[in-house]
Amino acid sequence: MTSRSILAAFAAALLVWAAPARAADRAEARRQFDQARALHLRGEFKESLRTVNDALGADKDLGPAYELRARLWYVFADPTRQTQDAQRTLALIEGSSLDAEELEALGGAQLLMGQKAKALETLNSAVQASPRPANALAARSRAWRELGENAKAVADLDKALKADPQAALWFYARARARYEMSEDAKAVADLTQALRINKSFPIAYGLLGAALARQGDFARGMKAYDRALDLDPEYSFAYLGRAAIHLRLGSEAAALDEFEKAVHADAQHYAPYFNRGEMHWRAGRRALGCDTKPKETTTPSVTATAATISPACSGTFPRRTRVAA
Repeated sequence: MTSRSILAAFAAALLVWAAPARAADRAEARRQFDQARALHLRGEFKESLRTVNDALGADKDLGPAYELRARLWYVFADPTRQTQDAQRTLALIEGSSLDAEELEALGGAQLLMGQKAKALETLNSAVQASPRPANALAARSRAWRELGENAKAVADLDKALKADPQAALWFYARARARYEMSEDAKAVADLTQALRINKSFPIAYGLLGAALARQGDFARGMKAYDRALDLDPEYSFAYLGRAAIHLRLGSEAAALDEFEKAVHADAQHYAPYFNRGEMHWRAGRRALGCDTKPKETTTPSVTATAATISPACSGTFPRRTRVAA
């Protein structure tokens, strides 16, 4: 036997040995991905991120897993990795014969890339292609919300929740759409249900605080924000909510303290800097008011809306909001 034939025989044997191993890896990746999705639906975002990372470690070609991770990066306000994973999804999921799960992931990635109309079209196809379209309906609700069609988002989530009434994230999403329609009582009811399912859901407590405060229930609103910060001390939205309540109660000093905490909690979130600058400006501390923008090294390059501190200042800040995707 020649050396070439020996090498060929060895390669063939290696392929025979490797095929079952690859199949086992893919099966394990699928199991971990399904677990990551379940954790995401409960609002267990950090655990979901760890699990989807494990899934991608076992199968680097699992396109829907990249889309889920992109949505998690959105929650954690990491636009760079969010975009990278959305682009990987688009690269891996292509063609004309996609199943419902692939269409759902493709639409989600398009939405994260700002392709709202295209995402809605893809997610319409996902809903039509799925015999059990709850996940696709929930995904489409995100597109409706991005397009400002909150009533349609609520209608899709109504149907999704009938199929899975234990999806805490969907109750949160419906509450968010209702909050944006100023239906605060309904939003509070949805958030209460989400927190019955998962008592450790920081962003649900954050939105609950906002809805209660807008109803004038400042004491309960503050407690909701406190609980959110107990669960996630870096959740700057909760500090901003506390600051808003202090302002409503006439305490600018307490509000400024909350803005300072928000800046330290999330060095790349524009809102704390903007609000802190405005507070200094109103108090006559104009130099401090203008010298309040994030450092260039910590500011991500994003295309979202920028806010200017005041006509007398030239600094602009990227808008970043930590909410569930």
